[in-house]
Amino acid sequence: MNRSGTSPRPARNMVKLIYSNLKQRPTRTVVSIFAVALGVALILVSVGLSFGQLNDHAARTRSMGDIMIQPSGASHFFALNSGTFPVKLKTVLDAVPGVEASTPVLSKFLGDRFHL
Repeated sequence: MNRSGTSPRPARNMVKLIYSNLKQRPTRTVVSIFAVALGVALILVSVGLSFGQLNDHAARTRSMGDIMIQPSGASHFFALNSGTFPVKLKTVLDAVPGVEASTPVLSKFLGDRFHL
């Protein structure tokens, strides 16, 4: 018995079980290691892509400015609205006192394609 009151034998037995399993079934061990590594890699790729998309969305939102103007009845999600302001409205908005710059952005979702 050790100080914690448990026998060190179960740990030794577990190590023996691991080595005997490695010797008896090497193919299954290699396949299992590969499967775990593939799963970890896929999770890391998914997390990396989602962080990249989140950071890109945040950067685009920060660069939009203070006010976004949409036509009445338009969706808050850009890809879901089909109504847009005419490009001529840019000159009208630029003429408003206090407006430094305006940029028209057209985004439409057509079937399986997203257009800017």
